[in-house]
Amino acid sequence: MTQNHYYLCNLNIKPMNKLLSRSDDSQFPFWILTISIFIISVLPSLIQDGMFIDGVQYAAVSKNWANGLGTFWVPYLSQNWYQNFHAMGSNVFLENPPLVYAIQGLFFKIFGDGLYTERIYGLFIAVTAILLIANIWKLVTSGNKDIQKLSWLPVLFWVSMPIVFRSYQMNVQENTMGIFILASVYFVLKGLENNKHTFLNIILGGILIFLASLCKGVTGLFPLATVAMYWISGGKIKFLKAVVLSLILLVVPVLLFILVLLNDTALESLTFYYHSRLLQRIFNDPVVNSHFHVFLRLFLDLFPIIIVTSIAYITRRKKLNFNKHMEARRHIIFFLLMGLAGSFPLALTLVQRDFYLGPSLPFYALAFALFVSIYVVDGLKQFSQKTQFFTLFRVLGISLLIGGLLYTGFQVGKAGRDQEILHDTYLFGEIIEEGTRVHLVESEEDHWRLELYLTRYFDISLGAPVKDSRYIIRSLHDAPPDEELFKLIPTDTRAYELYQEK
Repeated sequence: MTQNHYYLCNLNIKPMNKLLSRSDDSQFPFWILTISIFIISVLPSLIQDGMFIDGVQYAAVSKNWANGLGTFWVPYLSQNWYQNFHAMGSNVFLENPPLVYAIQGLFFKIFGDGLYTERIYGLFIAVTAILLIANIWKLVTSGNKDIQKLSWLPVLFWVSMPIVFRSYQMNVQENTMGIFILASVYFVLKGLENNKHTFLNIILGGILIFLASLCKGVTGLFPLATVAMYWISGGKIKFLKAVVLSLILLVVPVLLFILVLLNDTALESLTFYYHSRLLQRIFNDPVVNSHFHVFLRLFLDLFPIIIVTSIAYITRRKKLNFNKHMEARRHIIFFLLMGLAGSFPLALTLVQRDFYLGPSLPFYALAFALFVSIYVVDGLKQFSQKTQFFTLFRVLGISLLIGGLLYTGFQVGKAGRDQEILHDTYLFGEIIEEGTRVHLVESEEDHWRLELYLTRYFDISLGAPVKDSRYIIRSLHDAPPDEELFKLIPTDTRAYELYQEK
């Protein structure tokens, strides 16, 4: 077992132990089941080599930052990366604001450049999200201890959403942004619900919104609506106070951005992102054909918990009167509104990817879990912890947990995607010196995956001119280079060939 793999396993267990130790014993089997589903859906793919190509790109930039290549405001990808019309030079990487690269870069400083570093980071972010969801649940259900014990329920709903577990396998920036969004909503809710240190909690929420926007831009700003949504949903706050607190929540990130933009490098970096990336993509680079795509994708992801919620309501509605739970109703409306605030604005553009929905999904999970919770509490009262039901449930959960961990262990050393490209990447990395620029034979094919894997694992850049190259790589589908100048290096490659200068 590698050192990185050891850390990966330990990161998965320790925060959960802390959470479980606070849980009621009657909820332990359900927490085990929830964690088991999380492990089975996320870890086997996460631990395998090969990743969504944007995730490889972000990991490479973070690794470079950790190794002193690039700065916070001027991240660096590779020697060959370029962006047109940018004064900073051809090596900077300004696809997104830079905060995620720096945070993930800290993990590269701690764990090194090995395969599992970005995977450890992804797991850490996922566990942090689980803890935040559970703590938001405990905050809003503090008036009903029976429901408060069900903190596993919103987590179970959340981890069962396909977009969620795919996002953590992909190392997308929405995962980190989602942490700051959840934390900001937690602190704002804490100030509103407890009516203590309200202004301090609102200011903390505003700081966290600013940090969320430094992860992925304007999509991290939707928690600015938190106070307004709280008032609309019937929260115990007067209109005038809601306006004042909303203004404070807005002013904090605005002031922080003004301070940041006083730095010339930060100003140039964020200006380029806004004009050349954000607006350019919105107006000239559509991803889907319909603005309504996001609604279909959201419905498909929520469909399983909609079915569960419907079954719970239909089977128990005659016994329980949901109208008596006014506090729960208020919070359900609030979380639904927060989910809508985080997802529906995506329909304004045709730049839509499934994982863009990720930061909004915890709020839908919280809303549906609150609706189901009164029926779950009533149902659990029908069973004693000593009954066969609980025994079977406990055995099932532990069996799934052990099975999930064993299955994950068997995936170590395997490639989940891009097997042929990864095979060739490692062969090339054994031959080509680190930091080398290599010429890639001109091709109509997309060789972006090979370039990013070489950059991530070996700091090898593609795209050098022929005259400056000691090595040439060609796809098996393309014409070979001039045999008078370059000779083939015999290797057991599958998709490419490597040539060396004679």
